[in-house]
Amino acid sequence: MARRRVYAALALLLANLLVYGPTVRHEFVNFDDNHYVTENRHVLNGLTLEGLRWSWTSLEYSNWHPLTWLSHMLDVQLFGASPGGHHLVSVVLHATSALLLLHLLWGMTGAFWRPVIAASLFALHPLRVESVAWVAERKDVLATLLLLCAIAAYRSYARRPGWRTFVPVLLIFALGLTAKPMLVTFPFVLLLLDFWPLGRYEGGPPPAVDAGGARFPVRRLVLEKFPFFLLSLGSSVITYIAQKSGGAVSLEGNLFLGNRIGQAMVSYLGYLGKTAWPTGLAVFYPRGSSVNPLEVAAAVAVLAAISLVALRWARELPYLPVGWFWFAGTFVPVIGFVQVGSQAMADRYTYIPHIGLFVALVWLLGEVPRRWPGARTALAGVAAASVGSFALLAALQVTRWRDTEILMQSALAIEGGNWLAEVNVGEILVRKGRHEEATTHFRNAVRLNAMSSLARYNLATSLSREGRYAEALEHFQAALEMQPASTLTLNNLALALSALGRHEEAVARMESALRLSPQDAKGYYNLGLVLDAAGRLGDAERAYRRALELDEAMVAGHNNLGIVLARQGRMSEAIGHFSAAVRLDPADSAAKDNLARALGRRP
Repeated sequence: MARRRVYAALALLLANLLVYGPTVRHEFVNFDDNHYVTENRHVLNGLTLEGLRWSWTSLEYSNWHPLTWLSHMLDVQLFGASPGGHHLVSVVLHATSALLLLHLLWGMTGAFWRPVIAASLFALHPLRVESVAWVAERKDVLATLLLLCAIAAYRSYARRPGWRTFVPVLLIFALGLTAKPMLVTFPFVLLLLDFWPLGRYEGGPPPAVDAGGARFPVRRLVLEKFPFFLLSLGSSVITYIAQKSGGAVSLEGNLFLGNRIGQAMVSYLGYLGKTAWPTGLAVFYPRGSSVNPLEVAAAVAVLAAISLVALRWARELPYLPVGWFWFAGTFVPVIGFVQVGSQAMADRYTYIPHIGLFVALVWLLGEVPRRWPGARTALAGVAAASVGSFALLAALQVTRWRDTEILMQSALAIEGGNWLAEVNVGEILVRKGRHEEATTHFRNAVRLNAMSSLARYNLATSLSREGRYAEALEHFQAALEMQPASTLTLNNLALALSALGRHEEAVARMESALRLSPQDAKGYYNLGLVLDAAGRLGDAERAYRRALELDEAMVAGHNNLGIVLARQGRMSEAIGHFSAAVRLDPADSAAKDNLARALGRRP
């Protein structure tokens, strides 16, 4: 048996490396990877004391997950800004989770083949690709590994109850919450595991493997989880504050509770469909403004039927309610009852729920050869074909994550009406200098989702780039209504107002942005621009000097301060700043030209 387990574990590890290994040659994608790594100065500095402090206090990007930030910092410390190492760590974490899940199922159930199949389906299903191939989703693979470690510790506690075995479970769970708050359902997961396979319920089904653990009344088991519920509550409060402050739930008031519940029911059914038939996968699935009542009714009927069957057979087939309610329950934080973000669904959200679903399915199918031994060979063939097919589809899905353009173009081709893909394709075209094509994609995004501040902002900046400031103004103002605290929108709105000659309004907008972000060097630079355009040279000089205090390496700041000084006849000071600009960037032709002119005009 030990040898069989070693061979099975090695086969599972090899399959993971074959499917996900190619990601080490992938690039970062310009979709959250920039926020989490490539443009995050705290992360790019590697492991530092300042970064440690920031990771535990930051609510940036609508999340509080300090352990995830620290893992990204460690990657930079080890591999620099090269994407290969970052991808490799995610692959290793995922493969480790698959092996740990296999080990836990072997130990807790005593079965051999069913754990192998369930762990393989979890590890190699195409819906795993988003979590593994997307560096920004490090929180998925990290948190799930800690979840499984906590379950392993809880298994030890169940066999030998006591504070010495209880505290490690609590500590690992707390650590997991700092990687991703989706683990808040962990106390309910433990209650499910108490039912089966641990068999800790007094009067409930016996343990799948008799390890000599005691059995307790339900009340005692619930009270035992009280510290876990407290940690979950604390994490939920922090997460809501983070998402509210970051605007992730800013549109919640426009999404009626009934609509959110209906969308959640339909999403449950959608996840089941994508589990069985995982094609047409995209990085973003847009949420509609309403849901079809017939779809909601059908979804509720299917979900209720499955739940009733699971409860009806709870004593004879205890894995059925455990696996099903694991699936349904661990989805609760992300299913949409509290709407966060603009997506209707996300492949990555299945990462933890799929564990329960695959356990229920595999153990249920495992009953077939027990009742009809002649079906054993056929069932083994079906299992092997399913795992093999999913692995091939996952490998194909991995190729779509090679870079941003391939990812977003595939999303446009797969999911019609995908406004976020339109925005991202537009951003790619901007970087290639194809501005008119980019504007077309941004217009499509606004047409598909007029309530997206991101789509409005990108269209406005694209129109400004083309000199169409009056039209841009309309979209900047719409974006600002949706995200009033966006300093980026305020900055660009001010520049558009200035270009239209509305200088005092521009100055007021810039001052509003700086009140929100008083240490923003680029903000002071932009304030200098609008003050300069308004003819307030003295104020512009002070703004540029403040920008350089905050970022002394800002080439444009030195250059523009030099221009303002030269216009005031202070040529020696101007030459000093032009020289600094050229020193910082010898290839800056504007700074070199300004320096040459200033030297020619020097008395």
